[in-house]
Amino acid sequence: MIISSAETGDYEFDLLNLKVNGSLALVNKKLSGQGSSTSTTPAGNKPKTLSFAGQMPMEKKSELKHMVSVAEALQENGDRAVFTISDDIADIYNIRQVIFSDSLKITEDSNTRSWSVSGSFEEYKSVAEKKESRLQQNEISAQKATGKQVTGKDVSNNATLSKFEMARKTMNEAFK
Repeated sequence: MIISSAETGDYEFDLLNLKVNGSLALVNKKLSGQGSSTSTTPAGNKPKTLSFAGQMPMEKKSELKHMVSVAEALQENGDRAVFTISDDIADIYNIRQVIFSDSLKITEDSNTRSWSVSGSFEEYKSVAEKKESRLQQNEISAQKATGKQVTGKDVSNNATLSKFEMARKTMNEAFK
């Protein structure tokens, strides 16, 4: 598994027995209320997550320090660094960008003289989120008329009135 970002460059997880797991939360909202119906409706797409676990020999303590600094990396605006990920499981889930989430755990395993390392990533700007964002941007805005509003008071020049309109105007003025 390789991740890369503008803040940290490329980083390869050089862990022994590396295992990567993916998770897709399928959240549904129950429509039954207090009833016994099993009807549900999708409650939106939540970010997919990837977790990883592996071992690193005790001699590679400096590499673990580097991994911690990569996990702590921030963008200039203070947000967590966004990484482009290259991994088979990420590809299966169609995950392109991730941020470190939850925790990065490192524990000493005295039986194998190694460090046990585990952590997780959360999908950043999922495909569903990008689609939703585009739909909101493309909503039709309220139409606005340009020009000047025309009212009955604007008619003042008798030359533009037809004979019928002039007769009507004369009658209207007589009844005032």
